[in-house]
Amino acid sequence: MLTEQSDQRAVLESEYGSLAETKQALEDRLAEMDANEQSRADEIARVQSQNNQLKLQVSKLTEQCNHEHEEFSKYKEANKSDNEAHLQQTKEKDEAALALQNRLDELSEKLKKSQSENEKLDKKNNLDLEAATTKIETDLKKSLLGSFPAVTAEGKNFETWLASFLKQASQSVVVTEIVENEGKVKELEEKLSELKGNSQNADKYKSQVGALEHSLAAALTRNKEIEGDLTKKEGEINDWKAEVEKYKEIVKTTEGILDQLQSSVEKEEMEKEEQSLERENEKKKEAAEVKKQLADSNKKLKEMREMLESAQRERDELKTKVAETQSQLNTSVQKCEELETSLACENGKAVDAPELCDVASGTDSRDTSSPIPVLHKDVEINRADLAEDDHGFLIIEPESGPRNEDQERLEKEKNLSKNLGVAAGKLQTVLKQTQEQLGKEREKNKDLTKKLKDGSSSSSSSSSESDLD
Repeated sequence: MLTEQSDQRAVLESEYGSLAETKQALEDRLAEMDANEQSRADEIARVQSQNNQLKLQVSKLTEQCNHEHEEFSKYKEANKSDNEAHLQQTKEKDEAALALQNRLDELSEKLKKSQSENEKLDKKNNLDLEAATTKIETDLKKSLLGSFPAVTAEGKNFETWLASFLKQASQSVVVTEIVENEGKVKELEEKLSELKGNSQNADKYKSQVGALEHSLAAALTRNKEIEGDLTKKEGEINDWKAEVEKYKEIVKTTEGILDQLQSSVEKEEMEKEEQSLERENEKKKEAAEVKKQLADSNKKLKEMREMLESAQRERDELKTKVAETQSQLNTSVQKCEELETSLACENGKAVDAPELCDVASGTDSRDTSSPIPVLHKDVEINRADLAEDDHGFLIIEPESGPRNEDQERLEKEKNLSKNLGVAAGKLQTVLKQTQEQLGKEREKNKDLTKKLKDGSSSSSSSSSESDLD
């Protein structure tokens, strides 16, 4: 009987040790699962942060490209309108300068014609006047010299000669001759009257000549005024020409600037095209990297799901093992109670009901603050007790031993039963804590599964957006 009890104790001890090892393995596995879940949550958060940063970079680059394109279009349109207005002003000024030049040419031609006509008219009038005067003077000299052949007179001009002739004629002519030559005198008087008429004609010619000279002077004055106007117009035309040349120079400079601007704009366009190509290539590379990262993230998410499923399966297996362990523990407690009852009956000693109740329950009045170290200590104590029992009671029959040895053995068995009850209570406490930890683990797994679902949905949406870009 004692051998059977020792075997039962050994079996209980081995079961208790295996339960303790199973509990420790469960705790280690739970800690490892917590660490893995935390690392997975951190990895998911990091991938989502990278995806958000990439989206922000793509949106910023797109806005910058649109802004630069709008500024370039505005600058090109403003330069085009300014150049057209400047060219129109230059064209109008060129046309005005050309009209003034044509007007100046016409006035110059008219002035030349007027001057030529005035010169011809002056020459003609002077020649006619000189010819008429010379003819009258010659005719008068011939008539006077013919009437008075004895009179001679000298003079540089006709008036001086006529005064000298009349003086000499009055001194040299005798009265008798005058009487005799009354007819001649009358003729002379007639000739003198004729000469006076001719002189009047000469005065008339002189007045006409004076009028002509006055008209010529007025014409010359007008010509001078016209020349002044022409000079003024020429100055204005020269100013216009200088201004036109200035505007031409400005236009030339502006064309040079426009050429430079056009070349710079073309260069900027080429640079922008190159930059846009580079940005597109970079975007493609970034998109490829993002796709690769998303693929890696999806792969990691898939692996995490598989690991979660595996962890859930392990958790279910652990639950099953815990249930089996609880059942085995209950069976062990029941066996301990039966063993104590049988030992009490065989030795003929009555055991108080409160003690049996305490041995059977063994959980209410015991400390459970630190179950694992106490369990190991109880196991060591039970092993020592079993070793002593093996040395003292392996082959001894209950009827052959003395009374005190039976009581000592009974006390030891009672202590062993108490220790087993305490160990069973502590193991129940540990199992309760393990169940609570499994409940917390279940909540964490639910949260992690929810996060994984959210991360997979956001990664799928970001991958679709990157494909659209």
